[in-house]
Amino acid sequence: MAIHDDEERIIFLEQTISELSERYEQMKPILEKIEKREKILEEKKEYEVSCNDPNRFKIPGRMIYEEKVRTSIKHLPKMEERLALIISVWEETYGPFMYQGRRYLQDLKQSLDNRSQQPQIPQSPVRLQMNRVTKSTPRSEGLSVAKKLEITPHPKETRRMAMRSAANGH
Repeated sequence: MAIHDDEERIIFLEQTISELSERYEQMKPILEKIEKREKILEEKKEYEVSCNDPNRFKIPGRMIYEEKVRTSIKHLPKMEERLALIISVWEETYGPFMYQGRRYLQDLKQSLDNRSQQPQIPQSPVRLQMNRVTKSTPRSEGLSVAKKLEITPHPKETRRMAMRSAANGH
């Protein structure tokens, strides 16, 4: 009787292994996206710490690395939205998606909610925005256009524009 039970156990375990292997192959693309996201989040933490180091540019290739990290960080919100959608579809089909013992969709949604509640920091400095405005308009009108757009120009830019306007007799 023991031999029969052992054979049934072996068959059961082989079926379970087969099902889990198939499930892993289905999850593999999602897991790769999660690992990519986790890597970007880790790089973001390192980048934020390294930004305070005045000697960071003495390291060869550091500027290229930081630009690569900034680009990755910039694409992170879209990646997270897509990942949340993919995991939602997975959960509708197979049940809760667990990653490292936690329901990953909850963590992901919490991260998205936290980011949406944070104030948005402008991507480019005000001076660069001011230069874009003045390129399309005469310099004497640049300040008035900036006021209409509610852009606060850099103090040096304001003085230059005022001096040019006075020199032109406007």
